[in-house]
Amino acid sequence: MPQEKEKKTGKQPAGTGEGPEREILKDGARAFVEFAQTKSVLEASKRIGKSQPSASRDIAGLEASLGVELLDRSVRPIRLTPEGAALAKFLDAEQDRLGKFLSGLREANAIRPPVGIGICESLDWSFSHVIATRLSDRFSTMRLEIGSSGTLIPGLYDGALDMLFCSNPFLSHEDLVRIPVFEEPSVLIFPETFSLASLPRPLRLQDLRTCGLPHVRCSKKNESGVSETSFFAKLELEFPSRIVVNENALLLQLVASGSGWAIARPTSLAQHPELALRVKAVPIPESAPSRRASVVIRKGGRYWAAEAVAEAARVAYREDVAPIVSRILPWAAKDLFTFTGTEPGAFERVPAIAA
Repeated sequence: MPQEKEKKTGKQPAGTGEGPEREILKDGARAFVEFAQTKSVLEASKRIGKSQPSASRDIAGLEASLGVELLDRSVRPIRLTPEGAALAKFLDAEQDRLGKFLSGLREANAIRPPVGIGICESLDWSFSHVIATRLSDRFSTMRLEIGSSGTLIPGLYDGALDMLFCSNPFLSHEDLVRIPVFEEPSVLIFPETFSLASLPRPLRLQDLRTCGLPHVRCSKKNESGVSETSFFAKLELEFPSRIVVNENALLLQLVASGSGWAIARPTSLAQHPELALRVKAVPIPESAPSRRASVVIRKGGRYWAAEAVAEAARVAYREDVAPIVSRILPWAAKDLFTFTGTEPGAFERVPAIAA
């Protein structure tokens, strides 16, 4: 009967999982792979921790399961048959693919690598704690370094930092990949005690040259300082009196104390609400550049880690930062955006505040 014939030939009924495919993962395959690499049954047996006769039996068992001779034993030294050479090539390629897959799996999930993240000071208070809290289970160690974009970028190149979360796109650096997080407009801020009625209507930026207050701006080590300098240079505007600082928080504090006027970003106001109450913010009359904050990594860096940081920051911007900005500056809510998408160059800008 057919069933008895199957027993005699050693075949198993379909669906038992005991066919030739499973044998590939057993001792015969291990011994065969080592023989293919060493061209010696003795050396193969040493590598798998067995005796030479045992290794020979394992390979013979694999041949019996496959119904194919893998070794040509008619010659000395023993060598691979054409079928054996084809199997060896296949297993070698699969072993390489498996190694790469397991390496990526360990890095992304099992081993939890350490990570160093540089965060611009203008984003620090709104995002650092969110990134640390939401991603603590993804990394074994998380190091956050706060500073201006100019002081942080060297750390990205010397390996001290894996990524930057900043608003400087570093467009002159062609070896960087940028993952956008949010975009917002720039605004003019004045001390709460300053009378906006004293300014001409409609207001022009050149009118601020004679407003009676010095211009407060960030230095060129800070992205906002670079962007602002370029903006005024295009307009051929210079202000006779100015104060230069090295961080946005200090800029906001000086304006709140009545020391001058400045161009600021809504997120800076949102993360210092006590100072935001002491300034007056209005739209910039000319077309000022908006700020786009992104996670920046070097090409070949761990994109999955940078995307995880970017997505955590996007959620924080939508859920926490943008609602605060819309309360402080209702007229700016329509110009707040975040991004969707995970593939480089395929991101979509979407409103941060639902209509």
